[in-house]
Amino acid sequence: ALLARAALARGGVGISVFDPDEKLVALLEEALAALGSEQPALRARLLARLAVEVYYVPPPSYREELSEEAVRLAREAGEPASLLDALMARRVALWSPDRLDDRLAVSRELVELAEASGERERSLLARTWLVLDLVESGHLDAARAEIAAYEQLVEPLGIPAYSWWARAWGAMLAGLEGRFDDARALAQEARAIGDRAGDANAALYQEMACWTADLQQGRDPERWIPVIEAGIARGISAFRCGLAMQYAVAGRLDQAREELARLGPGGFGAIVRDMNFFAAAAEFAVAVGALGDARRAAEAYEVLRPYAGRMFTIARAAVCWGPADAFLGRLAATAGLHEAAEHHFEDALAACERLGARALGARTRWWYAASLNARGAPGAAERAAQLEAAARTEADALGLALEPSAAAA
Repeated sequence: ALLARAALARGGVGISVFDPDEKLVALLEEALAALGSEQPALRARLLARLAVEVYYVPPPSYREELSEEAVRLAREAGEPASLLDALMARRVALWSPDRLDDRLAVSRELVELAEASGERERSLLARTWLVLDLVESGHLDAARAEIAAYEQLVEPLGIPAYSWWARAWGAMLAGLEGRFDDARALAQEARAIGDRAGDANAALYQEMACWTADLQQGRDPERWIPVIEAGIARGISAFRCGLAMQYAVAGRLDQAREELARLGPGGFGAIVRDMNFFAAAAEFAVAVGALGDARRAAEAYEVLRPYAGRMFTIARAAVCWGPADAFLGRLAATAGLHEAAEHHFEDALAACERLGARALGARTRWWYAASLNARGAPGAAERAAQLEAAARTEADALGLALEPSAAAA
């Protein structure tokens, strides 16, 4: 029991950004072996912590099995604190694109249990997961309501470790709506608060918000290349999609192609389906679209088609790219699948209108116009001209940089 408590006391409670703490993993495993079947509530907490620490350790089934066992033991023990820990770990373990329904169920149970227990800090932490799951599922009004509830809970506590999240989500919503200066300002506020708490995530979220705002507005694309390269050096292959996109936006097309080639023969299909998957999907679509790479676009389209109707997000809703259908349309159009592209673009435009996603709405019109021009169907040129004009008007209003290659594709 002493060994177990020593393991639980070590380090923080978040996901290791890239690599697991090998010493902590070994300590947790040693504590579990020493504890045996005694003290199920404590064993549940150890399993929960281990499940979080090994998030990036393949296969995903390993962390899922650990978290499932943690939840089972915690329920049997009937100890609310242990169950909260186990459910938190379960939510982390399920963080992959194919487990959204399961994640939503766990996140909602987490919020209810934390509220019932009267533990405000745990309630706040639980809501960070629920906000992400609601945004990803496209329930933006519900997400906004949860953000408002979060702000009401966090304000009287005045704890910087939790206060910065509200500003970060404000930056995310501002970016989605095309209010880029507001996004930068809110992200900076979030970072300042998070820095006081010593939370490195706040700085990371500020960086992502500013990166995507700069990307949308075509500001200094070279600036961000070393930042993304540093992420790749830490072993996350999904970051290659972001680097390929950044090279393409900067006009370094040969280097963009080289980065996509480094994904290997599996192409986009080789990207691990973890928390980075949807970010990689959006970035890959932009990269291959700029390159006009029909083969890679077709391969990625087949991988991503099941996620139509979803929202592409980065991290715990640090950034929301917007409706997946916009990027599916871009992939389909690049692959020459113009009829499929039309359906995706129409769905994306409807979603952008509903969600207030002005920036992606403009870009979707631009991509849609390019697809119509390439298809050359009767009446397509007139519709394309209307879409281009609307895209330019919105881009001028938002300070948005439209890709030069899109209209000529």
